[in-house]
Amino acid sequence: MIDWSSLAGNTLWILGCAAALATISHASWQASARKEKLSSMLSLPAYQLALVLAAILFYLGMSWVASNFVEIILWLLIAAGFTAYGGYLIYQTRSKG
Repeated sequence: MIDWSSLAGNTLWILGCAAALATISHASWQASARKEKLSSMLSLPAYQLALVLAAILFYLGMSWVASNFVEIILWLLIAAGFTAYGGYLIYQTRSKG
């Protein structure tokens, strides 16, 4: 029988990893096309926000499949930190332009 809860949690963290990989791959392609460094592309707010969203997915998925209560709390705290940072990035981007 399929454990649907575990499947959903594992789907979240795998999607987070895939989103991070896709973001870095796209930034690498853009950096190559513009003849810039990858680090300069990844410092752009759009890429930072995409990586933050990927991290949030990853940490939520890890908290979902964790078995220990302390581990769940730690994963959720890290996810909350990335959520706060993502909110800061959005606020910073909107206030600039």
